[in-house]
Amino acid sequence: MSCMTKEKKQVSAEKQILIDSVSTEGKRNKDSFILLNFTDKQTDTLLVHCTSQECVLLFKKDTITKFWSFASGTKMLRPLDSLGFKNTFLIEIYEGDGCPVVYQILAFKKDASYYISNIFGNCSEITLKRQNKTVLELDFLEEKGMTRKAAKYIYNQNNFLLTQKK
Repeated sequence: MSCMTKEKKQVSAEKQILIDSVSTEGKRNKDSFILLNFTDKQTDTLLVHCTSQECVLLFKKDTITKFWSFASGTKMLRPLDSLGFKNTFLIEIYEGDGCPVVYQILAFKKDASYYISNIFGNCSEITLKRQNKTVLELDFLEEKGMTRKAAKYIYNQNNFLLTQKK
């Protein structure tokens, strides 16, 4: 990721630093660094690097995931802190196969390891509902014209497990 120029754009409430950069090939990149708080004394950084079509999530020299997306890093990585799920994110993925969007959950554990779910969703809009302190319900509506059946997934923060509810 070689860059000719880097310019700090903004710092948001989620402790996210956005950087607009230009690669040596002259292509625009959208990068962001997200500060993760594991304890009062232990923090780390998640790098979200997006080019014009590809996004990469990097953590401690490890590529967590890499996928095609036309969204900026801030749009495709939604923090779930506001729902009480610390260091947990909903990743929006645009696969380009006629399905507008599917998702993954990325959660960082207290020991700074992480969990990433399999890809899930039914290509419809998502609704998030907090069931209690550690359980999140993810609902997808039925779309009759597209023959997409309603789907419901449950994410449990205690055991870092995503399951589809039948």
